[in-house]
Amino acid sequence: MRAGHRERLRQRYLSGGPRAFLDHEILEMLLAQVDRRADTKARAYSLIEALAPPSAFATRASRPLLGAQLAPVVLADPEKLRALGVKGVGPSASVHLSGVRSASARIAATAIMDMPVLGNWEAAVSYSKLTFSNAPPESVHVLYLDYRHRLLARPGTFARPEDPQPFCRHVVQTALRRGASGLILVRNEGSSPAIPAKRDFTLTEQLKAAAGHNNILLHDYMCLSDFGDISLRNMGMLELAEAYRPAPLLEPKAPPKPAEGHTPNHGSTLYELQQ
Repeated sequence: MRAGHRERLRQRYLSGGPRAFLDHEILEMLLAQVDRRADTKARAYSLIEALAPPSAFATRASRPLLGAQLAPVVLADPEKLRALGVKGVGPSASVHLSGVRSASARIAATAIMDMPVLGNWEAAVSYSKLTFSNAPPESVHVLYLDYRHRLLARPGTFARPEDPQPFCRHVVQTALRRGASGLILVRNEGSSPAIPAKRDFTLTEQLKAAAGHNNILLHDYMCLSDFGDISLRNMGMLELAEAYRPAPLLEPKAPPKPAEGHTPNHGSTLYELQQ
């Protein structure tokens, strides 16, 4: 029975692709690679019910949002998965799912390193969630970008600063050492709502000013969570730094008005404009 069910799943996956699968079915296939004899469907449901936020079950056109139920399970630490006490989810299954997360993070990093971050915000958000999902709460991550808005190696991770001045000084110094021309701040709230606080706005303003003095542009401060993402740039908190503002265009000077009764010499006027 189980062998026939898994064979049907494989054939449906090959013919219809991943879009034809719900999250619990993909998770069921992943778990089946660890335990080929047991019924992994019940385990998949148990993991989703334990880890997925309630919003993951909200339907859109009578169908759950794809990925919302799967992501919390794949992004969880192996220790957290084992601590749930789901029968059959032990060291092998938890490490296997952690390996899937690591592979996804590397693929996302490769994609984002090869294309402009500013032209692919979805990739930036996906990369940040995969990379920083298990970071300590209240931590802030800095993405350093080159002049083509591509991600430079190794984002910086810091404790959420109480005093923004030392943090801003360190970030700008690091950006100058790495030759970065742009920055993106990321804070992952996890299962808490992404609500920026007053100190986030203060940090944004001070870092924008400090970076702008060094011709470095703060592109965004993103707050990510399982319930949605917030961009301070989209909220109107961030604009182009002064160094990046185009110089105002000089209005052309009007030719001098000829004196009354004087016929203008067009050749002379053209020479004056050229001067």
